[in-house]
Amino acid sequence: MTLAAPRALWAANRSDVIVIGAGLSGLQAAMILEESGAAVTVLEASNRIGGRIFTQDDVPGRPEAGGSEVGAMYARVQTMIERLNLKLHPAERASQTYSYRIDGTNIAASDWVRSAANPLRGTEHDLLPTQLTTHYMQRRNPLEDLESWLGADAAKFDISYERYLHDLGTSPEAIRLMQVESLADSLSDVSALWELRRQKLRQFSSGAAVGLHYLEGGMSRLPEAMSAALASDVRTGQQVVSIDSTAHGVEVRCRNGQVFQARYVICSLPLTVLRSIKITPGLPKLQQEAIQKIPYGNATTLFYAIKEPYWEADGLPPAIWSNNPYLRAFKMNSDDRSLSYLWVFLSGAGNKAIRAASIDDASARVGSMLAEIRPSTVGRIEFMRAFSWSQNPYSLGTFAHRAPGQISRFGNVAANQAGRVHFAGEHTAVLMSGLEGAMESGERAAVEVLERL
Repeated sequence: MTLAAPRALWAANRSDVIVIGAGLSGLQAAMILEESGAAVTVLEASNRIGGRIFTQDDVPGRPEAGGSEVGAMYARVQTMIERLNLKLHPAERASQTYSYRIDGTNIAASDWVRSAANPLRGTEHDLLPTQLTTHYMQRRNPLEDLESWLGADAAKFDISYERYLHDLGTSPEAIRLMQVESLADSLSDVSALWELRRQKLRQFSSGAAVGLHYLEGGMSRLPEAMSAALASDVRTGQQVVSIDSTAHGVEVRCRNGQVFQARYVICSLPLTVLRSIKITPGLPKLQQEAIQKIPYGNATTLFYAIKEPYWEADGLPPAIWSNNPYLRAFKMNSDDRSLSYLWVFLSGAGNKAIRAASIDDASARVGSMLAEIRPSTVGRIEFMRAFSWSQNPYSLGTFAHRAPGQISRFGNVAANQAGRVHFAGEHTAVLMSGLEGAMESGERAAVEVLERL
């Protein structure tokens, strides 16, 4: 549906549609609405654009604290990048070789099979820890396509991921190693069906002709360019506290006292943040329950400048994968390859110990972890920056997943419109996840609203 022409705002704080959240999903929705002639107001609680995309522009190398990779199947993201005259370059992380730290012993990937510290036996013995998930979850994936995770036939897999692996014959040692890469605190906290959905997407992506890419200049350039393409500025510093609907329109109130009015609202906030917003009239009971209970992952990311090549001192690969303590680290290069830095990522169980810690305390603890895991890093790396998505008030976590039984109970009810309020965000996507899931959801929500204007 196309409106006749962009209409003037009815008043300073009045428009056709209010979009809450200036991440990819909200900006995608706003652009589509404006191009169809709607007057749009975008409200963003923080003082920056991008949501869970956050390039650290003031840190050498401009590392990414949030979403950074453009996947092979990210068609909407790639199209937007081309449209806005931005450029991509191949990602490095996918090709990195790890040094594995298993229960106190460092093992190069090339030595894994013959190492006495390899805890795996039988058919698992020759598999690297980073190959276990693919072995059990991709090659035996019962899902037929990317949307079948919501079908009735898939409900039998909506059990604990840990139990599902056990039923497949996965050894306790392998399950313990697979915990390292989980965003949840325990594999028992994740639905196996959700993990099957995630691995089905990876399986589809692995068949693509091109692999992962990064955006030149940093991933934040994409939401910034999308914001700049809008007819009106994104209004930052507008933390929404309530959404009130009537038969004639919607009123959105912010913590600073400002009030915005529109015919419809698209809310693209993470569920962790949406939980604290008062919506009147209240949402349907099942949808409200889903908003309150769907869990999010937790992660802290830290960056260290590499002053000397520590891997030359110990002969191990630069990238680190450790199960005790839980930690992953990747050697990264700046766009122009003029400098290298170490990106340390602690998620799930690895993040739990530092989740409530101050940034200074967390960086000190992780520095001690690195010294223990890779003594060669001592004196050869220098701390630059730490960022906690768990503590960030505008995200309170990383990405949504589903606990056992939640897909059968909730389906995708979090995406349902409720009166004049529509919902977007990666947690509402059906086919894709991550950045592309956000774009998919914004497109869907915008089309829903356009059909009503």
